Amino acid sequence: MKNNYKENILVFVKGFIMGIAEVVPGVSGSTLALVMKIYYDFISFLYQISNFFKEIVLFLTFRSNLKKVKEIFKEINLTFGIFLFLGMFLAILSFSNLMSYLLLDYREFVLAFFFGSRNFYNFFLCIITKPSFYNAGSSSIVFFSWWFCSNLCNGFTWN
Repeated sequence: MKNNYKENILVFVKGFIMGIAEVVPGVSGSTLALVMKIYYDFISFLYQISNFFKEIVLFLTFRSNLKKVKEIFKEINLTFGIFLFLGMFLAILSFSNLMSYLLLDYREFVLAFFFGSRNFYNFFLCIITKPSFYNAGSSSIVFFSWWFCSNLCNGFTWN
């Protein structure tokens, strides 16, 4: 990713959104990274960091030289990582207290919102996917049973 001002701000905002997703129960920041089209950059950054730490360990055990460590450090896309993790950190810092407050004081409403959002999502998932048996007679009953089963399975996976 290029190192210009607008893209760095955009990465910060996407990191902020990922951080909010990490605070919300049942929502994955990695899924949002995939939706926001930064998943590949995110995974590449994590790979670069892990490769750098591996090279440091090799250097400390005298199996690598300092030149190799510097080369690997130069390959790391630090601006992307700094802006992404800064956004995630600020979002987690600012929204974790809000989520704790809502879950402690308004538990039923928050859980109803999350369950309702999942039911709404499953409803549209059923409309979009249209199972192969959808055209078999009495389609409304089949559709309702498909929607009900997807919500039932979703309820079993909710922690």
